[in-house]
Amino acid sequence: MQWLSRIPPGITERGSPAWNKGKIYCAGNEEGVTKAYFGQFQADMDAFLKARAQELVEGGLVVIQMPGVPDCAVLPSETGGGLNRSWERA
Repeated sequence: MQWLSRIPPGITERGSPAWNKGKIYCAGNEEGVTKAYFGQFQADMDAFLKARAQELVEGGLVVIQMPGVPDCAVLPSETGGGLNRSWERA
């Protein structure tokens, strides 16, 4: 899920440990930026799962599939969206 309900606190505030210098992504940034995005992700995911829990019938099942990358140091442009990009290294 690549969705946030709002900009994480501190991301746009100069002088904040989470200030992201005008960038809209978290790859390769300071620890404060990563923590701010992760905190917002946790809050939004919690709200999402609580909403889905209210929709379930007793004994129901929710399946959530989320592809991911090992860490935030990999830029989205460096991932292949599931494609094998080994040809680029040749």
